[in-house]
Amino acid sequence: TDAQNDNTAQDVLTNVLSTMDDIDPIQFLLVSDREDYLGAARDEGIFTCRVRPLNKRRGLTTNYNVDDVGSVEEVINDINGVSFNSALKAR
Repeated sequence: TDAQNDNTAQDVLTNVLSTMDDIDPIQFLLVSDREDYLGAARDEGIFTCRVRPLNKRRGLTTNYNVDDVGSVEEVINDINGVSFNSALKAR
């Protein structure tokens, strides 16, 4: 059931976070296409990124949305404050 999946996702995230000493949840990024994991991560204060191919319905609100996993690098750069132009200037 959906409630059972939600509990499983929450349990997994709680377990992972409990093993990360001195790391705040806001320092993580969860990338998924599953509502249960995205919702559990959002509830824990973790950045969320939905992999959502074009023409697929939008679910709960996430911090970021990408069309494919290859686009996640752009999200990470955004979170870290790295822009494409500044990376080119540094070369």
